[in-house]
Amino acid sequence: VLSFLRQEGPVYAEVARTAGAYAAEWTVASMSPFKRSVIRRLPRFARRRIVLGRAAALVHMSYDGSRASSRTRKGVALVTVKASVFCSVREPVAHALCGYYASAVERMLALFEIETSVTVESCRGTGDDSCVLRVPFTSVVDVAPAEVP
Repeated sequence: VLSFLRQEGPVYAEVARTAGAYAAEWTVASMSPFKRSVIRRLPRFARRRIVLGRAAALVHMSYDGSRASSRTRKGVALVTVKASVFCSVREPVAHALCGYYASAVERMLALFEIETSVTVESCRGTGDDSCVLRVPFTSVVDVAPAEVP
């Protein structure tokens, strides 16, 4: 099915991203209300780490052979996906096939009030060794505007 869908051009990316977002929503909805509440109350740095761990579990649940790990340095997390079912192709393709994972991670973070834009840094489908997602975390500090005399 994935092979057939890939031949449909831009529709593949849209379907994969939508499926990833739904998978994140279903994964979070399947958590107990208590667990969701505890995660939401954590400080931002701890919440990021826990949610990235849950996203790695989602990757494994999506396809039993897939594994994901993440590391965060200088406010940017890199999520590495090994054995992606989406990116197993006979011949390298011109565009990344990891939209499912990027969308799932982005949506899961958003569900826990961590807004970011996840991008695909490398993809096994394009000939790279593994799929790597880039997750930039920026700390936004609300500053009250200065009063003008």
